[in-house]
Order: sequence, then structure tokens, then C-alpha cells
Amino acid sequence: MGAGPVTVPTPQDCYYDAQSQTVGPVEPLDMIPGKSAWCLLTKKGNLVWLHLLSGGGYGDAIPLRLELMQWKKINVSPAPK
Repeated sequence: MGAGPVTVPTPQDCYYDAQSQTVGPVEPLDMIPGKSAWCLLTKKGNLVWLHLLSGGGYGDAIPLRLELMQWKKINVSPAPK
């Protein structure tokens, strides 16, 4: 899983972010609505982009609301050098 852009990326950009912008566990206080987004590869080889629209933070009564894009079994070119 890697940090991603807050606008829908191309599958190639999201794949590269998932590989090169890696993040560890995401803490609730690190989740900022409108500014937090992630790209991740699933065990089945799919690619997912998540963008936090609302929620996050400790003690926040607002449920998480996410924008999501999924690409199934993508094939991408090697990263540019």
C-alpha cells in the first residue's frame, strides 16, 4: 500500500504509487478527509485507489466515507528510469 493522489489516478500511476510511496499502518489521526488517499495491490492482483471523503480521527462519530476505484488484473509497463 502506498500514498496516492487525491484525484483519480491512471492505473499506471496508482500502481507505481503502491510500489514506491509505501506507508505503514495508517493511524486514525493521520486520516484527513479530502487529503488522504492510498493505492494498494490486492492478493488477487487487483489495484485499488481509496480517497477519504469524511471520517477519520479518534472519537469521530462520523463513519468513514471513501471514494474507490478498482482495476482488475492490471498489466503495467515497468517504471520509467
